[in-house]
Amino acid sequence: MSNVKSKVAVFLVLVAVAVIVTRLLGVWGKPAAEPGTARPAVRDGSAAVVAAPPPAPSSGGPAMQRAPELAHDDDPTGTIRLEGQVIDDKDAPVAGAHVAIDANPPKQVDTDASGNFAFEGLIARDYRLEATSERGYAGPARLRLAPSPEPVTLRLHPGGTVDVVVTEAGATPSPIAGAEVELRATLIYRAKTDAKGIAHLANVGAGFSPLAVHAAGFAPNAMMLESSGDPAAPVRVGVALAKGAAIAGRVVDDAGKPVGGALVVATSASEPFPVVDARRDGVQTGPDGTFHIPAVAAGTWRLTATRSTFGPATSAPITVDGTHDKTGVELALAVGGIVRGHVVDKAGKPVASADVRVVVHGNLEWRAQRQAFTGADGAFAIEGLPRRAVDIVAAHAGGASAIAPADLVAKREVELTLTLDITGMIEGAVVDGAGQGVGDAQVIAEPVFDGGLADRQAWSVRGVQETVSDQGGVFRFTGLPDGTYRVRAARPGATEAALDLAKSVEARPGGPKLRLVVSADGKITGKVAFKDGKVPAAFTVALGSTYPTPFATADGTFSIPAPTGKQTIVVDGKAFLASKAQDVTVVEGKPADVGTITVEPGRSVSGLVLDESGTPVAGAKVAAGILLTGDGKELYIPDESIMAKDAVSDADGRYHLEGFSPAAITIVAGKDPQGRSASVQLPPGSDSAKLDLVLRPTTGLDGKVTRDGQPSADTIVIANPIGAHASNFFTATGADGTFALDALAPGGYIVHAMVGGGGGRPKDLYLIQTSVALGARTHVAIDTTPGPATLTATFKSDAGAPVMGMVLLIEATVVAKMSNELRDLDQLNVFGDKVKVVSMRIAMGAPVEIVGVRPDDYTLCIMPLAGRPDPSAPPSPVKCQPVKIGAAPKQAVDVVVPASIIPKP
Repeated sequence: MSNVKSKVAVFLVLVAVAVIVTRLLGVWGKPAAEPGTARPAVRDGSAAVVAAPPPAPSSGGPAMQRAPELAHDDDPTGTIRLEGQVIDDKDAPVAGAHVAIDANPPKQVDTDASGNFAFEGLIARDYRLEATSERGYAGPARLRLAPSPEPVTLRLHPGGTVDVVVTEAGATPSPIAGAEVELRATLIYRAKTDAKGIAHLANVGAGFSPLAVHAAGFAPNAMMLESSGDPAAPVRVGVALAKGAAIAGRVVDDAGKPVGGALVVATSASEPFPVVDARRDGVQTGPDGTFHIPAVAAGTWRLTATRSTFGPATSAPITVDGTHDKTGVELALAVGGIVRGHVVDKAGKPVASADVRVVVHGNLEWRAQRQAFTGADGAFAIEGLPRRAVDIVAAHAGGASAIAPADLVAKREVELTLTLDITGMIEGAVVDGAGQGVGDAQVIAEPVFDGGLADRQAWSVRGVQETVSDQGGVFRFTGLPDGTYRVRAARPGATEAALDLAKSVEARPGGPKLRLVVSADGKITGKVAFKDGKVPAAFTVALGSTYPTPFATADGTFSIPAPTGKQTIVVDGKAFLASKAQDVTVVEGKPADVGTITVEPGRSVSGLVLDESGTPVAGAKVAAGILLTGDGKELYIPDESIMAKDAVSDADGRYHLEGFSPAAITIVAGKDPQGRSASVQLPPGSDSAKLDLVLRPTTGLDGKVTRDGQPSADTIVIANPIGAHASNFFTATGADGTFALDALAPGGYIVHAMVGGGGGRPKDLYLIQTSVALGARTHVAIDTTPGPATLTATFKSDAGAPVMGMVLLIEATVVAKMSNELRDLDQLNVFGDKVKVVSMRIAMGAPVEIVGVRPDDYTLCIMPLAGRPDPSAPPSPVKCQPVKIGAAPKQAVDVVVPASIIPKP
């Protein structure tokens, strides 16, 4: 199985977590992306894709959807040769085209005078190919290589463009000429900035890829970038580079001897998912074990060293001021864990080119993993693993193995045989509208999670289930555990969005063969206008949950390609309220005209951004929305905020934001080096508001999360300002359980450590109240050790019917009748300086089980639901009652819910 989908889905949506004082524990906002789904759209029209004006510089924080930290071992040398040709849209061969294939390590070649190319030494597995030249882009093409593959043809079509504006961070940003810009898809796109600080990348395909920027004398910066792949939707993004300071030290082994040839990379401890590639961005130690990282920006950093059979060594967080070098850092490598063995079929015969994954144990999908392919003898050896508990699984076209747990703490070396005895199969054919088979079609099978957290944990180990059809359109998924799957297909070379929008068919292994029809696209046309007939200067149109396409037409018209069938569109923009979702039926090859979509201006927020002396601040970013999510570096991240919009203050410090609903709005401003404003919550209402925002120097918060006396790695930590519950800043703990948030406005915060999944998944939130002040970093310790009790809660109406809804078990005494009273717990001082727990579950009509409850006095609440709530809707009724938990291992409680507060479907 390839890892293509995980590069786009990044789960990362996971970190748009549900917390009691942010988004009503996950039922607000975007649901967590399931394996293989495309990343959700940005609904505020303020993403990296813009229509015309230069963007405000970004400090480069990544969007929060993120793939697992997947490190590929080098593929074994194979015997397969893949040949192909690149042609243009007139079937003429294209010479000098760049062609890349995602082997490990990746391979890239140029076509000859006849447009031909070849890759040698490949193995029989899935691959992804892309091609680009001055004449266009081709791909992404997925193919499963057989021992004697047919030649592949890549047809160029007009690609998208990406303009990267690189400026120097500071009070008066200035362009940086000569900066090196690198977009790291399967292909590597490179360019240097001109005198205006602009680097132009042409004929780029659609995707979600790392963008890295380097310049002499500056600290590097990187971000995840969504490229449209559409020449009519150019991407323009700003990246700010700061002056930095060096970090130097040495790497030794556990006996204190220097280790040469180790790779050392710096990652931000204040960002939950720093965008970094150790092979490209790391530095190598010399024979004496010394290393020198030329520059990192001011902030908190972790250094990680790796070397062959040694396990990775990560430093404690290191604070850098961006001016003074840090020296004398020592990283001690110890011998790492090893997982080796063989992959065999049910008859015990070795299986070559089987995909073996070793995944750090846990319930978060972005946790680190290693992947390797077996050799001709079915053998594999994955060395240099962290000494942690891991899960191991193998997969191949012939089946999959069970997931094998291993504790590399207790035993450094594990040898095992993975038998491909899970042979559940879903098969079928992909055909066009005339019933003809479609070769090389993209097909994906997503599990339907009808179980609990264990199901999701297992699938985060197994990875994405995707394949391509053969030349007759036939496809086959093997190695599927029993269950229900949603299967979708898209044409060869279709975008991730097209695959996401394709109609799914539910199937189970061993069931009837499927027939998936993929037709040529149609298109959706229409016009966007206000009630008075005027049209917005810019807007976006989103299909389903895919990335929105920007438009800036003089008459407000738009036309967007769309797969056939029923599609849902949403129009949004900075100057108006997002339209209601509208269903459109698309017919192959024909336009579906939705007419004029009338949008409303909504209410506005405006004012001045000032420094502490009252002087207006130009160039400050101002963000407002129903929910604002940032991290330890970024003020806010559009993709993870709800109904949010942003602007940049003008030369007089003035800002203006519009297009908001009557719901409560949270607003915040920031600019380096002046600092940030406090997060301010404006009450609900239809009237526009005037508000001045004062920037003050920021401060830091750090701490450690433990569980059962041990560091709790890969744990999301959120700081939520007291009094502004719809604003939050988050990061993740390192291997030692430590975390850091570098740029918080002074004030009171509720700090949460989350154990469990994002969205509506089961989770326990361990909360502590603290204050951060200028002059010194605040430190908190959060113990997430569970208790001995399991509580079973049954929810029925006063008529005896089961009740569905969101369940909260709060370790505090709470009196609440409406959901907003639960959201405002931060202002009721029910959480003090001791760690308290809030457990969140979803009641589906059956009893709810909460494991690991600590003895104490609790309040158990349920908010009855009939579907996903609208975040701009009025508060909903809740039913709460006190519960006392003792030390008994099994306890139960019945909750009677008045039928009058249960919404009708």
